[in-house]
Amino acid sequence: MSCCGNCQKDRHKEEGHDSHCCGGNHLPQYGVILSAIVYDENERNILLFEQGYAGLNTLFSVMVESGRNIEETIAESLQGMTNLEVVSIQFNSSLVVAEEQMLLMNFVCRIKDSTALINDDYGPMAEWFAPILAKESLETNSISQYFLERWLDKQGFIDKVED
Repeated sequence: MSCCGNCQKDRHKEEGHDSHCCGGNHLPQYGVILSAIVYDENERNILLFEQGYAGLNTLFSVMVESGRNIEETIAESLQGMTNLEVVSIQFNSSLVVAEEQMLLMNFVCRIKDSTALINDDYGPMAEWFAPILAKESLETNSISQYFLERWLDKQGFIDKVED
């Protein structure tokens, strides 16, 4: 159940849309997942996280709680997992997965000092990759690969490397 923003009563979700408990219009409710392409301070390497199977990696990702600032969520979560301090964040792309009721938002961030990276026993291992190796280290047709390719294409990087 979720609470109606109009009348504050609990209501049930039906087929991805909230019921009309008070006669007001209600939009579909989506969970928001944030992911980030994390560059080192020189923007030469990208941080990837081990997925735990088949030797594949993924971009940094975190769920955002309702009412939280997106940029702060990314910066705080990344620092908590890796000890890396974010100095800049910019939007890259988004994707809606309707059947899962998820909004995926991807950002690009740069960190202050790549040597501050700490891997602990509790989270996934993180490792720096050159951009083209990062692209090849992601699962084919994955959402991480989709976001990274969009970013590299926007930067003209894919054409420069493949020519």
